[in-house]
Amino acid sequence: MTLRLSDRTVQRIPALLAVVGAGLILGVFVEPWLGWMCVGLSTALILRPFEPVTALATFAAAASFVNNEGGRVTRDLSVVTVVALYALLPIAAARMKGRWRAPAGPLAVAVLGFLAWTAVETMRGLLAGYSVKFIALEVAALGSIVYALLAGGLQVTTRELRPALVVLMLAGLGHVVLGVVSYVVNHIRTGGIWYTPLPGMLAVVALAFGARARTLGARFGWSLLLALFLLHQTISFSRGFWLGLLVAIPFTAFMIAGVGPGAWARWRRVLAQGTVAVSALVLLVLVTAVSMGWTDLPELIGTRFGSSFSTQSTRSTSSNLERLMEYGASFRHIRRNPILGYGMGLVLHIKEPFRGLTTNQPFIHQTYLWLWLKQGLIGLALYLALLVQAIRTAIAGARSPDREAAAWCQAAAGATIYLAVVNLTTYHLAQVNSTVTEALLWGFALSTTRPPHWRLVWNTRPAAASAVSKAQVLAESTP
Repeated sequence: MTLRLSDRTVQRIPALLAVVGAGLILGVFVEPWLGWMCVGLSTALILRPFEPVTALATFAAAASFVNNEGGRVTRDLSVVTVVALYALLPIAAARMKGRWRAPAGPLAVAVLGFLAWTAVETMRGLLAGYSVKFIALEVAALGSIVYALLAGGLQVTTRELRPALVVLMLAGLGHVVLGVVSYVVNHIRTGGIWYTPLPGMLAVVALAFGARARTLGARFGWSLLLALFLLHQTISFSRGFWLGLLVAIPFTAFMIAGVGPGAWARWRRVLAQGTVAVSALVLLVLVTAVSMGWTDLPELIGTRFGSSFSTQSTRSTSSNLERLMEYGASFRHIRRNPILGYGMGLVLHIKEPFRGLTTNQPFIHQTYLWLWLKQGLIGLALYLALLVQAIRTAIAGARSPDREAAAWCQAAAGATIYLAVVNLTTYHLAQVNSTVTEALLWGFALSTTRPPHWRLVWNTRPAAASAVSKAQVLAESTP
């Protein structure tokens, strides 16, 4: 096969080389992820400057590298905000060309309802005098859900969605590299930017697209990606990630294969892909274990997983005790105001019984409890309704005869299930790293289902229109 570049692409090669060089310099002298992100964004600007799908995927990729624990989250979010604003420009252009229309339907209503209540709770937090910084961090994550509607309104084909898939997979591989580098640099298990839920979500995406790939080479490639993403989640030693995958992977597999006519053939494809992925995963884990000196890796994993449900005072269960203290402080507040909550930005003051120290934290290691505390039962109910509608919309679209459209919907449903389980032990809803990607998957799934649309009409001459309407009424009433 001969690869031929267009004259236009050849003319852009010097600019691309300059961008790569600038990104390398930025990565070496400032921060690696910032260099990668700038290279990706600049490449998208050069090759596809006003393509909404690529812009949205670049936004999700950039948001996934925000380091919430590195002390520079304000700087990171400032850069991501620029990318988010850039993503709005191609959507505005698509709107003018008739390629974007405001989506309607249950999922759109659920998104708007949750965002509206978040706005109310944001105003309550501001009026209560809470920290503007904490309010901004929380609203930045929750507000990014609006991109589900921006992506869902695009009038695009599944072929036009492929660049987004490439961008997301590259971002996922970047996180796999970060996870491996974490042990090389720190020599111990860490959290933060080194281990985020994104590779777990993309593992589900790889399973959905791999099971529907047409060629053997494509299926093998997706299996290898699935193995790499599972490697990242395995060596994270995060029990929440493990539980999420234990639920999401079987759920996605059943959604792909199902029951009824042809089910056994579909199950064979899913099992074949899973077998290749697990075999590659075992090999990768063994290589990692040998290089890191983990001589008792099965015991490490078993001990870590078993400690999920223990409250004994040990090193492996210390995080469980910390969570119980958070939950107790949260319920004491919720008991006094369970319906409306306290508004965005509330800070909990938690006294540690062992050392007598008091910590101030705006987060809780349980998303649904965090949301109940900040937005009350109303906000919690609206968010749960949003999850239900997102999964229902994706499951309905998974029945599409279009293989790629079905894969997008299956990936969206599986990733939503995964993150819903992970959020039982974390607060990733309050961070943009995974929330933006989840919203983007919802939007692409919504777009492929061809939803109904609201007709947005701007009446520039209301007085004249009113006069015409009255004249028509009089004419119809005249005998």
